[in-house]
Amino acid sequence: MRWLLVLVWLLVPSLAFASTASTAPVERTEIVGIAKTRENTILELLPRRLPAVLTDADLAELERRINNLAVFDDVVVERHGPVLRIVVREKWTLVPSVDFASGETLADSYAMLGLTEYNFFGTANQAEVKVSREQRGFGIAGRYEEHVFRRSRWSFGGDGSFSTARYRFEDGNGWRSTAAQTSVWFTSPPLGNYAQWILALEYGRELIDDVQGTTRPPDSHTIRSYMGLTWNQFRWKDLVPRGMRAEVFVGTGMLVGPEVAQPRHSVESSMTGALPLGSTTVLMARVAGAAFTRGNPNFSALLGSISGVRGLEDSLYRNWIQAFANVELRQSVRIAKRWALQGVVFADGAGFERLTAAGDRGKPLGAFATGIGARLVPTWLAGIVLRVDASRLHAPETRWFYQLGFSQYF
Repeated sequence: MRWLLVLVWLLVPSLAFASTASTAPVERTEIVGIAKTRENTILELLPRRLPAVLTDADLAELERRINNLAVFDDVVVERHGPVLRIVVREKWTLVPSVDFASGETLADSYAMLGLTEYNFFGTANQAEVKVSREQRGFGIAGRYEEHVFRRSRWSFGGDGSFSTARYRFEDGNGWRSTAAQTSVWFTSPPLGNYAQWILALEYGRELIDDVQGTTRPPDSHTIRSYMGLTWNQFRWKDLVPRGMRAEVFVGTGMLVGPEVAQPRHSVESSMTGALPLGSTTVLMARVAGAAFTRGNPNFSALLGSISGVRGLEDSLYRNWIQAFANVELRQSVRIAKRWALQGVVFADGAGFERLTAAGDRGKPLGAFATGIGARLVPTWLAGIVLRVDASRLHAPETRWFYQLGFSQYF
């Protein structure tokens, strides 16, 4: 009994001190390493205005949010009594938006050239202009998007584009689409730490010409709205990210142009996860699915080697329903300060049901590919990764496929 009293007498001051330390308010911040970034860009990520009590969980979440801005390649958040010290290392963020991904043929390759500022006026918002070659056509687009990690206000995004695309089908039908589109979206502050609502509006105008075969969809105006829910527990790192992010979008609208307006409804979802297996090794996985109202193949999901299954023929598989998955095991080796090499083993798979040229149901198909790849990762640059992949397509046909890109596949 005497020993118990002595133990309590020794522990009580320690417990009291720990309690005082954990509930002491943080009164000010000290931010080290910012040059272009505004101090308020980081302060907006704080869970509460200072002075405030910040728990260890609050500090871990703050560090995650700063990392997820993707404009720093090193972030340290530490509490020193009443001072919150944040040390960051900025990336170079005005980057040529160079991207390329080879397709099954040269005509199906994707190429993009533009300019992206990932830290627009020091706000971690993105502004981009680009020209592209994709879907056997050409396009020009602009986009501005505020980052979504603020604690207390909605973020805004908007884009506009003009593009052409070539539609082709196995029965010989096909046409060229010329389309202009604009959209705006708003993302809510976080519900808790990880969930957010997204609301969007979209308008598009589409003209059809150069028809081959007997089927021709109508020229049209399309008006749509979306509502989405995201769950983002992802912690971004250039080499070894961790966590999970998921989203689901429900869209509704109509195509106006034919004698009777046609419905344009959709459900789209995706989930990306990262499981670190060591300090330089990570297992990455992505699962995505979509379903669209039938009736017009111009309103469909597109599956190919650019996004979906490496080795699958591009600009051909336009589906009303599809699901695909990508898995990559990435192993990194640092070769210099802020440079790394990454080896990758991957597998891609998909199940889908195509649309005919008339918008009716086609036959269901599956696709599967495996392969290896290498990446050169300059961590000091935002948004750039040199990627080379060699893939063996096993279904729906067999072939070897090689792809060069300037970004991660996912």
